[in-house]
Amino acid sequence: MMINEGSSGKVFAYGEREVVKVAKRGVRGNLGIREQYKMHHYVHSVLTHGEYKILYTPRPVGCLGNSYKMERIDDSTMIVGAAVAAMPALVEELARLYEELRRRNITPNDFELYLQPDGRVALIDFDKFIVLD
Repeated sequence: MMINEGSSGKVFAYGEREVVKVAKRGVRGNLGIREQYKMHHYVHSVLTHGEYKILYTPRPVGCLGNSYKMERIDDSTMIVGAAVAAMPALVEELARLYEELRRRNITPNDFELYLQPDGRVALIDFDKFIVLD
């Protein structure tokens, strides 16, 4: 069952705990599915091994062909605009992540944030992250 569709792919339920992102064909200007998976994996590693208490990325499970699996999140409460600004600890962690990625020539762009039942905030959607050479 498809649960979401974005500019670069569709997300399908894969059991109760995982989802599969399948790339759309012919999308230009976005990272390909393998690059998205690598970026997702890298950001997950940064957030897991850093001192981040609120911000996290769901665990990427594996990449195969034009799709990759990841841990499922609760996507019922998207956080945007003023709601982000109203969470100073989240703003601080986003700024720290941005600076950490920028030092590695990566610019986070057009990601999504979802409030989770445990109070953490899931960062997803890596197709428009920019890697500078």
